[in-house]
Amino acid sequence: MRQEENKVFQEEVNDQRAIQVILGKAIDRMAQVYKASLLQASHSANPASSPVKFAPTKKNAGGSPVIAMMESVVEDSKALEAEAMTAETDAQQAYATFVNDASSSIVALNDAIEKKSGLLATAKASKESAESEEESVTNRLEDLADRKSTRLNSSHPR
Repeated sequence: MRQEENKVFQEEVNDQRAIQVILGKAIDRMAQVYKASLLQASHSANPASSPVKFAPTKKNAGGSPVIAMMESVVEDSKALEAEAMTAETDAQQAYATFVNDASSSIVALNDAIEKKSGLLATAKASKESAESEEESVTNRLEDLADRKSTRLNSSHPR
């Protein structure tokens, strides 16, 4: 169970890191493209340097919002990675606590078994001693009863 959780954690962290790398490269590339388009726009805006009159170029209105959205996704990815790391740490601590508690319980139960086994052995020995004593007393009583019967029969002839 814990191994499966750790595998899921590893996959989540790897996925988030891959997202961050890929989007980081895309952001860098898009920033280069939009910087270049801004530089071209500023050069073409100077009418004295160009003999041909072009319509003024505009910065692609979608560039900055796209980059901002991608940066937002990267930040979300970093937050998910941090949450996964926190969850993994918590899971590891919970598992360690479980293992320690289970080990303590096993030790306590083994001690209880050992103690009860000793008590059982003592009880069996006491029982055997009592049974032996009972048999001895029963034999003694039977012997006394036989003697009494023999004396009564010998003293009272029929």
